[in-house]
Amino acid sequence: MAGTPMSLAFQAMARFHLGDNEGTPSLRASLALLRRLQQVMRLPPWNQDVEAAGFLREAQSLITAKVHAER
Repeated sequence: MAGTPMSLAFQAMARFHLGDNEGTPSLRASLALLRRLQQVMRLPPWNQDVEAAGFLREAQSLITAKVHAER
């Protein structure tokens, strides 16, 4: 399903790893998907889903580590 936390996390991490059409990391797109994932996780039933929370943590740790490393 396109709007599930699992799908959004997968898309965000894949976009981060694969990059854009030129092969450069697509941090902007990854961050946008991560923000959408965070919004979805505030809504029922996802706000009570332990597995979905794990996907969020995994995506956050991967993407935000890059953001902090660039500062």
